[in-house]
Amino acid sequence: MAKTTYTEGYEICNVEGCVVRIDAKGLCGKHYARRKRHGTTGLGIRKIKPIRVEGDVAYVPLSKGLESVIDAADVHLIDNKNWHVRVYTRSMYAIRTPLLAKGKLGIVRMHRVILDAPNGVEVDHVNSDGLDNRRANLRLVTKAQNQHNRRRNAYSDSGFKGVSWHQATGKWQARIQKDGKEKHLGVFDCPKDAQAAYIEASANFHGEFGRTE
Repeated sequence: MAKTTYTEGYEICNVEGCVVRIDAKGLCGKHYARRKRHGTTGLGIRKIKPIRVEGDVAYVPLSKGLESVIDAADVHLIDNKNWHVRVYTRSMYAIRTPLLAKGKLGIVRMHRVILDAPNGVEVDHVNSDGLDNRRANLRLVTKAQNQHNRRRNAYSDSGFKGVSWHQATGKWQARIQKDGKEKHLGVFDCPKDAQAAYIEASANFHGEFGRTE
């Protein structure tokens, strides 16, 4: 059997071994035309990858050899579809990209399906693992609350969230977002002192949604 290859960002033809973007009815243009003309593509159709259930949890196979973990009770919400991984700078999410009207591709995010999230409401992964879609790790939040739970910038010069070098003073400054605006917490000789100020402010301003690392 040919190796199944997925291209990140869209769904590919359901014919086994074909990696071309779908055009209609789950097939690429060539295979759709062949089926329309002859009634069949003459080739095998890619199978839905089975979900592995172990006790109360289930593992959904994705592209790139990865898996998403969900509650076994939620398998019925996302089965009978092939899901793949979308990689962002600091996180990964389980998605699928179905063909919509007029040939446009939509994006369906597994975590939103599981919580049946309404439009305008975001879904936050408590532990920041976008592939952990168990209900205990998901919560409905506002955009601001979701931002509060983000990890520190990977390019941080201090190694601490909310702490950066302040060139004008030659010290470390601490800053935090509050109500959509940046709040200055002061400058410090030591980055750990600046971090302590950020941690205290996060507890006061962000509460349970705050992340300090």
